[in-house]
Amino acid sequence: LLDDDIPACHDIVRTIEVRGHSPEGFSAFEYGAAANLRAFLELASGDIERAREDLILARVYGDRAEAGFSLGYSVSMMSMVLMAQGQLPQALEHLREGLALPWMRLDDSVSSAVISACHVHALYEAGDLDAAEAHFERSHEAIAQFALLDYVCVAFIAMSRIHEVRGRPAQAVELLDELDGIGHARLWPRLVHRVGWERVRRLLLRGELDRAQAAASRIAAVETPPPAGWIMYCEDTSDDLIGQARLDLHRGRVHEALEALDAALRMAQRSGRVHRQIKLGVLKALCEQAGGREAAARESFFKVLDLARPGGFQRCILEEGSGVIVLLRQARGETGRDSETLGRQAFVARLLEACGEGGLAESAPGGLPYEALTEREKKILVLLANGVSNEEIASRMFVSRNTIKFHLTNIYSKLAVHRRLQAINAARAMGLIR
Repeated sequence: LLDDDIPACHDIVRTIEVRGHSPEGFSAFEYGAAANLRAFLELASGDIERAREDLILARVYGDRAEAGFSLGYSVSMMSMVLMAQGQLPQALEHLREGLALPWMRLDDSVSSAVISACHVHALYEAGDLDAAEAHFERSHEAIAQFALLDYVCVAFIAMSRIHEVRGRPAQAVELLDELDGIGHARLWPRLVHRVGWERVRRLLLRGELDRAQAAASRIAAVETPPPAGWIMYCEDTSDDLIGQARLDLHRGRVHEALEALDAALRMAQRSGRVHRQIKLGVLKALCEQAGGREAAARESFFKVLDLARPGGFQRCILEEGSGVIVLLRQARGETGRDSETLGRQAFVARLLEACGEGGLAESAPGGLPYEALTEREKKILVLLANGVSNEEIASRMFVSRNTIKFHLTNIYSKLAVHRRLQAINAARAMGLIR
């Protein structure tokens, strides 16, 4: 597993019978580790209920052995199961309780690293970006050094997306570069593969289709992938199928994307993967919207909202670009006074609030500006529109030229543009300046 050779790991672990024993001491630790491994692979294969049962058993063995190492994996993997089933609040509570366990203090490297990685991911999905960022900053080094591939991947990509949301594209790329380096250093081609698709996603949401297609063509296949039909933890909402469907959507190949998404949705429904259904459903709704099938898009998006609302999933919906804002605004116009409609309306309002009510996103070319412009940024935009140079803007605002460049970088990111004239045109279209 450390080498990410999933097929070989599976061949060994499936021969170990973890049930029907009453071990103590180190033997309990061994059985607990084996039960954890079985659960990890069962979750990937889609046997989620069996994974839950084995994790309960692993927890019993870990408690007997007083082993923080194996308990860390038991706690983190149970959160994976809960998230996969759409139970995000329960996953977060389980992680918080896990970090407070006394045995965690006996092994504050691996055990805390794996729990922290899952915690960052869960907080990000819940839209608690402040807590996710603070948690990542505290555990960045431990996650990079001690966690397994899937844990490293979800934590780093969540933090990279937070940087993007908050107008820090340079830091987002820097973190992806670090993740890429970890993949190469540890000989984890699956991690390098995932980073490649994340780079494609970023380019697509910034409207750079040609560069995205070029980046996708350079993603190398994984030589020893998991068995067919398996979905590893870090790929639940970000596997090859989702990456290709997203690319097809932006290329206008809606029919091909919908065929793949419908088949994947049926599989996710059979295995009870609610988190995956949310992501697939968002992309399906966007494809239907792009294909002019407004009624179908609305119906698909309502299903997404109904799946996401009980667990409070936010980012797997909002991170798909400006088309989501259109769908949210349409959903906000839904009429009805029944409890289901009212609950959906309240959730839509929360999602719109999480992206600044969508005020910027409707007109932004090529992406979703998640944050509103600050008053200083608006003032700089006005000066730009009046033809004032960077040096003169710095002089008028009593700051350095480098500070103005920093603000311009944030403005361009929030408006999803790359040049001064594009920023001026976008700001005028949005009514931010005259």
